[in-house]
Amino acid sequence: TTSSPHSVKLKTSGAGNWCSRFRSKSLSLMFSGALALGLSLSGVGLAEAKVGVNKPELLPKEFTSVIDVAGFLSDGQEKRIAEEINDLEKDTGFKLRVLAQNYHVTP
Repeated sequence: TTSSPHSVKLKTSGAGNWCSRFRSKSLSLMFSGALALGLSLSGVGLAEAKVGVNKPELLPKEFTSVIDVAGFLSDGQEKRIAEEINDLEKDTGFKLRVLAQNYHVTP
C-alpha cells in the first residue's frame, strides 16, 4: 500500500471527545442554572419562619434522655434508645438527649 504525501489522517478521537464532553457539560450547567433560577423566582421552597415555642410544662418531671412529646415511639423503642444513649455516654463521655416533637406542641 502506498500513501500519498498529501493525505493526512486526523486523530479526532481525543479532540472530538473533548469538544463533545465540553459541550455536554456546558449544556448541563446551563440547564441547571436555568432550573435554579426558575425555582428561586417561582417561590417554590419558601416556607414561613417557625416561631419559637416555650412550653416547659411539656417536659417530663423526671430526668430522661428520651423525651417523646409527640408520641412517635413505643415504650419499647423509647427504652431501647435510652439504653443505647446510656451506653454511648459511658463510652464517650458525651451527653445526648433525644426530643421527638410536633411543631407547636414542643417544650
